[in-house]
Amino acid sequence: MAVTLALTVLLIDNILVPFLIATFGKDHITVTTASFLTSRFVVLAAMVGGEILIRKYLWKIEHPELDFSGEWEGETVYKVAHIGVGPVPFSSHHKVKITQDCLSIKISPSTSESYVNWGSLALELEGGDTLRYAYWVNYSDSSKFPEKAKGYEEMKVTNRGEKDRPIQMTGEFHHCAQGMSPVYSGTVMFKRP
Repeated sequence: MAVTLALTVLLIDNILVPFLIATFGKDHITVTTASFLTSRFVVLAAMVGGEILIRKYLWKIEHPELDFSGEWEGETVYKVAHIGVGPVPFSSHHKVKITQDCLSIKISPSTSESYVNWGSLALELEGGDTLRYAYWVNYSDSSKFPEKAKGYEEMKVTNRGEKDRPIQMTGEFHHCAQGMSPVYSGTVMFKRP
């Protein structure tokens, strides 16, 4: 994009503007307009606009197989209570919002019936089909959960849709022992609605 923009500015300044001056005269509106197109303001606006367009949208067209962004529906199955007592096994349904551009990816804070909110602390996309992340969660149901927890999940793409875009992931989670109980581990599944 930067090279194309630089070449365009050079062509306008060195070929188009002299041609317009020779054809219409120095004070013609076409000369003024062409000169304005090479101004710092226009070049900077084109660079910023192009960067936003590429970072947020165009990369998804080129690499849909890496596009995890958007709303997902999750189901967590709590299978083992490692520390403390919990009514295992049981499941919890929740929403997941993955925010992604071509340079970053995260799970944005989301809510559910079982917890106040949760989101990622750090997230890594490995090999195009595995998400690994540390997360935080604030629970609302004190009969089953600690007040808050941190944990680790690893999810693999198990189904892909149109243009190879991920539509289902499954994996495992593990709570970290932080002096609160119960400490759970289990399985997780995310699907696009």
